[in-house]
Amino acid sequence: MKVMKLEKIIETKIHSDDIYQTIWLNEGYVASSSWDKTISILDVRKLTFTLLKKHEKGVTSLDYHQADHLLASGSTDLTVRIWDIEKGEAILSLRGHREAVLGVKWNVDQELLASCSEDSTIAIWDTKSWKLERVLKGHRYAVFSIDWHPREDILLSGSSDKKIIFWDAWTGKKQREINAHSRAVRTVKFSPNGKYFVTGSWDGKVIVWAYDSLEKVREKYFPNTTIRCARWDPTGGIVAISRSDGFLTLWKPFDSWSAHYRVYDLTVRCASWSPNGKKLVVTSNGGMLTIFKVNI
Repeated sequence: MKVMKLEKIIETKIHSDDIYQTIWLNEGYVASSSWDKTISILDVRKLTFTLLKKHEKGVTSLDYHQADHLLASGSTDLTVRIWDIEKGEAILSLRGHREAVLGVKWNVDQELLASCSEDSTIAIWDTKSWKLERVLKGHRYAVFSIDWHPREDILLSGSSDKKIIFWDAWTGKKQREINAHSRAVRTVKFSPNGKYFVTGSWDGKVIVWAYDSLEKVREKYFPNTTIRCARWDPTGGIVAISRSDGFLTLWKPFDSWSAHYRVYDLTVRCASWSPNGKKLVVTSNGGMLTIFKVNI
């Protein structure tokens, strides 16, 4: 099998503290959230960036509304904020949690926004009225990660209670529940076609599951480390796995192939694929951001 190579094309320090999450707004811009209370919008071509400042504490999570150019952010200041990216302004502040907001995610038609929290709940927001539609309660402890099914209004959540739960977003009811890992579930993500989903945990395991049957399809174990993030590439064939030991793993679960790259001395906090799947942005402690070209 052909070796997959990573070519470093950008490395820059854009925050004064650890970066928690990154997302691509499009092929030319990357947004990052940091414990320094700011959000950075990096112009990948010009290597210039704009800082968005409104949160009072660390910014944990981001998601982008493609049609309306709106960015959602969650923070340890207990708020979800909505930003007009073209103006660089915060236009709304939403309060629906009693503890830190750990994740935000628009649904497929972008009519709903979900936010998850350290308070063990998930809030569902109507994006037309910006009213809090419902609060989903079922996890016992912090909800670290959420993701919407790409073709259904089904929300998947992962928690420090070791469980994953599937929710009907319109009724607020649980559909299915699994004891997925032996430690906290740190990351959940549906595949682009919705047939599979991946989970990663502090137990060092990354598992690919079949959505319909909930059967384990593939499992990979990384001893002596924890999993921070797992993200499918746009084809649904490769999973980028961020690890606390400074390694980034690219895994082809359906081909039983993987490669491991030492990216940082410290934790790889988040890896995110560009929309065309040809680049990866990776972050670590201390505000460092690195972009790799993926040569397949």
